Amino acid sequence: MTTFMGMRMLVRAPTMLVTALVMALIISTRLSQVFLVVIPLLVIAVVIVIKRVGPFFTSLQGATDQLNLVVQEDLNAIRVVKSFVREAQEKEKFTQRSEKLRSMAERAFGFVVLFMPVMMILMGGTITAVMWIGGHYVWEGTLLSGDLIAFFTYVSEILMSLMMVSVVLMMLTRAIACGKPILAVENISEYDDVPITIHCDFTLLCKGDSMIDARIWDGDVVYIRQQPEVENGEIAAVRIGEEATLKKVYYNGRRIILRACNPLYADMEYEGEDLNDVEILGKAVAFSSMI
Repeated sequence: MTTFMGMRMLVRAPTMLVTALVMALIISTRLSQVFLVVIPLLVIAVVIVIKRVGPFFTSLQGATDQLNLVVQEDLNAIRVVKSFVREAQEKEKFTQRSEKLRSMAERAFGFVVLFMPVMMILMGGTITAVMWIGGHYVWEGTLLSGDLIAFFTYVSEILMSLMMVSVVLMMLTRAIACGKPILAVENISEYDDVPITIHCDFTLLCKGDSMIDARIWDGDVVYIRQQPEVENGEIAAVRIGEEATLKKVYYNGRRIILRACNPLYADMEYEGEDLNDVEILGKAVAFSSMI
């Protein structure tokens, strides 16, 4: 239903916009010059809001997934939690994730609600300008009062069409954030008993010998604390496309270098559009080795 309404608005709004704009130009070309100011201002406002809101929605979706992950872990491993008397730790983790979700929601939707007052100001300013300028044209006798009333109708149609397009773009921005993969495909093979001294969000089972110089061997378990950034030279879990890897992260301007702790492996460098496929999942805070 939501998709149908969004598609209907996306098709209906441009049609109304073009038709009303043509009719307004037919009535008065001089009075239509008001749109040369209003439409660019509205487009700039929409672009600014979408650019700012997009990252907020992505972070909001990530916070939602983190909260759902905690609930899923507690439900699936409720016997383990009770056996090791970790109710307090799990409650604290849930509280932290809930507070993070609340904070991100306030930031995201707090910025979105500012868009409506901006729209109302632009609409009110446009109608006031048309009334002021059109009234002078009526007083001069160059515009009929009936044409001015009709022009008001088309102005309302144009502004409503622009508002509808803006709402659809907002919906698409949220949909893109929801559809974007937050993590690589989750494949839970088993649950680990994490020592109480280690604060982590998930673990990775290492495969291969790319990190042997960091004493991380094939089959070792690495404890990851989820965070979007790490310091230069720290070991992190990194998503590349749909795969996850463990590497040292280095920054060189706008370039990210992923370096293995084994001289047999070459550095992996990413910059420009390639950075869209790279995401830091978290920092390696500890590891457990069988050797």
